[in-house]
Order: sequence, then C-alpha cells, then structure tokens
Amino acid sequence: MTMIRIRELLAVGFGCAAGAVVRMLLGVWLDGAMIDALAICIVNLLGCLLMGVLTSLIEVRQPDVVWAKAMTTGLCGGLTTFSTFCGDAVQLFATSPLLSLGIMFVSLAGGMALYVAGRHMIRTPRRKDE
Repeated sequence: MTMIRIRELLAVGFGCAAGAVVRMLLGVWLDGAMIDALAICIVNLLGCLLMGVLTSLIEVRQPDVVWAKAMTTGLCGGLTTFSTFCGDAVQLFATSPLLSLGIMFVSLAGGMALYVAGRHMIRTPRRKDE
C-alpha cells in the first residue's frame, strides 16, 4: 500500500470517527424529543446537505485528496447511517406503517434535495465554454 493510500485511509478513519461522534451528540440532543427513526432521518438529511456543501467546496478549492476524503467519505460517512435508518424504519413499520413510509420518503427525497441545495450554496466558477 502506497504512502498516499495510507494517509487517505487514516484521514477517512479520523473523519469517520468525528462524524460518528457528531451523530451520537445529535442523537443525545434529539433523544426524547422524537422517535428514533425521525431523529436518524434528521441526521441523515443534515449529512446530505453537508455532503453537497463539501462537494462543491472541494470542486472550488481543490484541496489535497486526503483532506477531501476525510471530509466526504470520512465525516459524512460517519455522520449519516443508512443501516440504522433501515433498521429503525422496519421496526416502526410494524406498528406504524404510514409513518414509517413517510419518514423513508422524506429521508430519501429530502436527502437528494438537500444534497442539491448544498451544492448550490457554494458558487462554482462557470467554464468559458458554457
């Protein structure tokens, strides 16, 4: 494994750890205020918005690939959690199918919309040929 790959691996690991800690803190903050599935939905939506913003910033600023991987694959990957989302949605579906389907729809459609919104928050320079 080359040195750059080891640096990327470590950067993603540290970014993921930071994202997981943020997710846990948000979960603690939201605990009791809503059902678990909705709290996970909110965290995932925030992660999608952040991913959109970071992706645009990376395109504009062109940081080192290690930094870019730490922020996207690491931080956003650790912050969002599709497996927890799926598990909570299935559990909720057993008692409240419509609410479960609603949260799934909001998570997916909202996540895509917020990713696009995040991309538009950072102005990317237009190419001369456009």
